[in-house]
Amino acid sequence: MTIKLITFDLDDTLWDNLPIIIEAESDMVNWLQERVPKFSQTYAESARRYRAQVIQTRPQIQYDMNKIRLSVLERVLQDCVDNNDTAHELALSALCIFHGRRNRFLLMDHAEEILATLSRKYSLASVSNGTSDIRRSTIGKYFDLSLNAANVQASKPNPIMFITVLSQMGTNPQEAVHIGDHPVDDIECAAQIGMYTIQFHTSQRGRQRDVSPHATCVVNNLRDVPIAIEKIERL
Repeated sequence: MTIKLITFDLDDTLWDNLPIIIEAESDMVNWLQERVPKFSQTYAESARRYRAQVIQTRPQIQYDMNKIRLSVLERVLQDCVDNNDTAHELALSALCIFHGRRNRFLLMDHAEEILATLSRKYSLASVSNGTSDIRRSTIGKYFDLSLNAANVQASKPNPIMFITVLSQMGTNPQEAVHIGDHPVDDIECAAQIGMYTIQFHTSQRGRQRDVSPHATCVVNNLRDVPIAIEKIERL
């Protein structure tokens, strides 16, 4: 089997995501607290409620985490300041603070090395439910295409993200391999449309996902990905 395209999940596959989100959220809240003394307490008390309201009243943005986060910040800030324009401007700036940290990835061991190696032989694409912008990182140069849930208005395990990547790259499912950590969102979803799959199965913060029965191969370290792809090509 000739493989032409490798797709990657991002969060918890190329980097450990939870510490990044925690730090990005902390940076954002601290920045706003310095400018709006009531913000931290108001945010802690009402952010979850406002998030639910935003998703209920604006279902068209339910897959766009940036728009959801911006809307929640605006609503919280409107409770803290008198001017809605000021609330909007502060929310936009705070979102930039969030993404400034969100996009400083601490890559998994061997991640960039593997991407560099694979990019010399295959086309690479990323498919993510998150909001990371790999174009702003050192690994962006290895990818030919990057899609997230906001781009296709659907989150994995809806297969539309994979279908869109295959269409845009002009590749058949049988010529593509997807690599990800989640047994359903990544492995089962990609396998159901005919792609080969490699599950990255590792323990992070004491958490270990189930191994999917749909995985063509399973690796515990990213450095083993090229060997797994070679095995798939011999099928």
